[in-house]
Amino acid sequence: MLYRRVLTVVAASLGLLLIPNLVNAQYQQRFYVQGTGGVAVPAGALNKYVDPGAGAGLEVGYQLTDAVMLRVEGDFQHLNGTRLSGTTPVTTPDLDTWSTTGGIQADLVRLIGRRTDNRVQLLADVGAGFARLNSDRFAWASDPTNTSRKFEQTYFGAAGGLTVAYAPTKRTSLYVGGKVRSIFADRGETEDLAKIDPANLKNFRTAVMLPISAGLRVRI
Repeated sequence: MLYRRVLTVVAASLGLLLIPNLVNAQYQQRFYVQGTGGVAVPAGALNKYVDPGAGAGLEVGYQLTDAVMLRVEGDFQHLNGTRLSGTTPVTTPDLDTWSTTGGIQADLVRLIGRRTDNRVQLLADVGAGFARLNSDRFAWASDPTNTSRKFEQTYFGAAGGLTVAYAPTKRTSLYVGGKVRSIFADRGETEDLAKIDPANLKNFRTAVMLPISAGLRVRI
C-alpha cells in the first residue's frame, strides 16, 4: 500500500534525524568537576587587617545549555596577618575564609559569538552564598594579656568574575581567572577586630577579596 510506504519513508527519515542526537546525548558529559588553586588578595577595609595569602577551591557544575552552566563551589583562603606600625607595633592574626557559593556561569564566546566549536572560552559567573571568617587568636589593645580572643562568624556573601579557558579535549579545560568576592559582615561584630589596634583599624561592613586562580575542569 502507498500509505505504508510513505509511513516507512517518514519513519526512516525521523530515525536518521533522531539517532545522531541520541548518540550525542549519550556521550555528552553535562556534569563537571573543577579544582582551583591560587592567591587571594584582600581589598578595601580588609586590606588593613591582612596580607595576601593562598587559596584553593572545588566546583561542581551542570551544563544547562551550550552556553550556560549551573554551578556550586566551595573555596578556602588563608590570609596572612600584617604588621601594623605604631608606638607599639602589633601583628594582626591570620584570617581563614570558607565560602560556599551557588550561581550561574555563561560562556560569552558561545553566547554572543554563536560559535559552538571554539576551544577558547570567556566565562562570566555570578553567585551568592555564605562565608565563614575564622581568625587566629589575638588580644585587644586595651587588654593585651588576654590573648585567647578569636573572631568566628558566618555571613552572607556574593561573588562574580571572569575566566579565560582553553579546552585541549572535549572533556578537559585549563583556565585562569579572577573574582570579586564580597562578604557582608556586621559592623558591631567586626568591632572586636578593630580593638586589636584602634589607632590603625576600623570596623567594617563589607570584606572584599580578589581571588586569582588557575585550575582544571573535567567533564564526567
